[in-house]
Amino acid sequence: MSSATVAPVAADHVSPECRRSCLSRHRLNHDLRHSFATSSLIAWYRAGVDVQERLPLLSAYLGHVGPSTTYWYLSAVPELLTLAGQRAQAAQKETR
Repeated sequence: MSSATVAPVAADHVSPECRRSCLSRHRLNHDLRHSFATSSLIAWYRAGVDVQERLPLLSAYLGHVGPSTTYWYLSAVPELLTLAGQRAQAAQKETR
């Protein structure tokens, strides 16, 4: 699987404010990893794919052993929480 199927380029999703506040190279790289992980999930929710199925791919792409270490890179941004909540509600309605 190519990186293009994982998520859009993370740098496109970093706000100018974040870029200005990231004073060190290490901090910028760390912020980009968080942004990349979060934007990947948002893209997957929007596309209607199984996020839990794809999470191991994201983990491998980031060089993690598994999803449990990737969860730390996910930011609870409102858009992600909204999409995840909508998915959970739809799944709950299907089981009734």
